Amino acid sequence: MKNNTVLHYKKGSSDKVYIVSITQAGSACEVTAKNGRIYKKMQSHDKGVFNSRSQAETQAQTVIASKKKKGYVDIESVAYDGPLTPTDSWLKTWLAPEPANVIDPMSPEELEAEVKKLLKLGYKDDALALATDELGGEKQAEDYIKKAIDEMTPKAKPVPNTPDPNTKDWEVTCINALGMEDGFDEGMTYIAEAHADDDMVYVWDRNGEKRECFKERFEKSA
Repeated sequence: MKNNTVLHYKKGSSDKVYIVSITQAGSACEVTAKNGRIYKKMQSHDKGVFNSRSQAETQAQTVIASKKKKGYVDIESVAYDGPLTPTDSWLKTWLAPEPANVIDPMSPEELEAEVKKLLKLGYKDDALALATDELGGEKQAEDYIKKAIDEMTPKAKPVPNTPDPNTKDWEVTCINALGMEDGFDEGMTYIAEAHADDDMVYVWDRNGEKRECFKERFEKSA
């Protein structure tokens, strides 16, 4: 992950820039955010000091993801159409220095934990970006993300495909269909049945198949 991520939000009269930066002093890494109207003076906010680069990057990714959900766009993404560029003279005055190379890479265990954390929160694009930075290639990162999603998705077990008339069932709404898009859509309602494991629930998908699912991916319909 680079030291600076620049986000731009433009809608109606709003034209704002948000910069998330990582700076290092000795063994400590500080995460800061700057925000303000484009081409105006920016305000700075501390987002924490951390003992390792990986911890600082995790905090930065969390801040970035929250802003993207509000409509901010990374100026280096293909979806951004200007006017800012990484070489913009006004912008460069607010950026932290970029090192020749990134130090303190994440260990395999740290990368796996952070990628799965982002996926569980629904931030697939950010998980992919993190994996790309750490693994050094988009194809490797895409394969890594697919494997992580597969590991997080409960494996189907043979179960009856018709509701048991002696078992009380109810309606649930899917709130996280990540990795289960073949049978579920977020916001749609399905029939559920109790599971012996308190963290799990049986749910009939759109194809009429009974699936074992994590209970946290659904909420009981009113």
